[in-house]
Order: sequence, then structure tokens, then C-alpha cells
Amino acid sequence: MPDEQRNPLQEYQVAHIPGALFFDIDGITDRTTNLPHMLPSEEAFAAAVSALGIKNKDGVVVYDGKGIFSAPRVWWMFRAFGHDKVWVLDGGFTRWQAPGYDVESSASGDAILKASAATKAIEKVYQGQMVV
Repeated sequence: MPDEQRNPLQEYQVAHIPGALFFDIDGITDRTTNLPHMLPSEEAFAAAVSALGIKNKDGVVVYDGKGIFSAPRVWWMFRAFGHDKVWVLDGGFTRWQAPGYDVESSASGDAILKASAATKAIEKVYQGQMVV
């Protein structure tokens, strides 16, 4: 959120749940409007999620760094496009860290590449290009 003055990718790189992917809620959006966080087209969402390596049969748990802030929006996006196996982590990352559960710092190169590929896939769809 603009007023938050946060860098979610940087926060992800500092600490995240082991194996977690970075979902760019600012990047995986409708590119035909200047309004923030608008739901992308089904084709664009499918291309982005595919670039992240997520298949429709996969279970997905979403969380955010503030507890319960933007994760419900991501949950809703998946549900809007028919992905039934999606859940929000109760309490988010802060609740995960409180009892001392494992976290990873610095993202693997693969996770950053997937996040970048998801954003590029969205751009290609809205530019009318083929997404491979």
C-alpha cells in the first residue's frame, strides 16, 4: 500500500517462511487501468501463477508481513479464478515468527526469477504477446 512506505520484496528477502514464493500483489494486476490492485484478466493471472510454478491442483497458503493485511486479497484472487485449494495463514508471518518457527533470509535465485517471470508474463499478456 502506498502509505505504508514498505518494500515487500526486500522484506521477503530479509525473512520468509522456508520455501515460500514471492507473490507481487502490485505486479499481478490489471494493466489496462491506473487503479491499484485491480484483478487481472483470467489469462494474465493464469500466466503469472504458471510462471511461479503453481498448478491448479496445488495447495497454496498465503500470508503477509502484517498479520492479516494483503493475504486475503491474494486468497480472493486465487478463488476468483477457480483455485479451490488456497488458505490464509492465521496471523500471517508475525504469528509464524512469534513461537520461533524457522525462517529463511535472502531468497533463492529461483524464487526471485519466478517472481520476475510472473511480472513479465502479465506484461506479455496485456501486450498481446504469446506467453510460453
